[in-house]
Formats: sequence, C-alpha cells, structure tokens
Amino acid sequence: MYEQALEVARELGTPFEIGHALNEIGRAECNEGRHDLALKHVAEGMTILHGLDNRPGVLDSLEELAGVAAATAAPRRAARLWGAGDALRRNINNPRSVHESITYERRVQPVRAILTAEAFDQAWDEGRAMSLDDAVRYALDAQAGRDN
Repeated sequence: MYEQALEVARELGTPFEIGHALNEIGRAECNEGRHDLALKHVAEGMTILHGLDNRPGVLDSLEELAGVAAATAAPRRAARLWGAGDALRRNINNPRSVHESITYERRVQPVRAILTAEAFDQAWDEGRAMSLDDAVRYALDAQAGRDN
C-alpha cells in the first residue's frame, strides 16, 4: 500500500508525501528483517523531510533508524538516535501515542538489556545533546557506511 502511495506521490511531485511514504516503507521493511532496504528508504525519507523542515517527519525517521540500529546489533547507535529523537520530541512538544509508546518500549527494552545502564544513559545523553542537523548527519552516516 505504501509503495503505491510512494509511486503516486512521485508522479505528483509531492515531497511531503514522498518522505512519509518512504518512512512507512522502511518501517515495514525493518519489521520484515530487510534492514538494508529499511535503512535506505528511511534515510531517503529523512533527507526529504529534513529539507522541508518537517520536524515530526524527521522525528519518525530518527526513531525508525534507531529501530534499524537496534535490529542490526548497533545498540549504542540506537540509544544515541533515540536520545536525539527524545530531544526533538520534547522540543516540538510531540508526545507519543499509546500505540507508539508500546512499540517504542518493545524496541528499547532489548537494547537496555544489552548495554549497561551507564552505557545506555551515556549514549542517550550524547544523542540528546546533538543539534537537529547533527542528529540527522549522524543518522545518515550509517546509510553512507560510516559510524562513529
């Protein structure tokens, strides 16, 4: 369904819809274990949405890329991205819905179990300290094959 929406959005040239469709496609791919594709699509969506200054869309991208990082054995990256997402979520006053909270906790819990509490908190705080532009650059570094 989202792939059809993406096709229509591309035909119509509507970047907002393109960015959100890419995020949703990436979310589905991550849930299906197709992490390379998820990373590619969410990164493309984030780039578009960041260019539009669509902060809620960038927030979705950050949290989805954190989920990809968690699923691909990159727990510190996941915690940093969630920390950056948390800072943005607070900045734009965008609380999670009940459904989003359940999904979020389901993704964060295994990462907390892998890292020590100190390591998780440190990575989280590093993410929270990033500016929006720095968080986007950091998130996109993995898509380009870089991690720091």
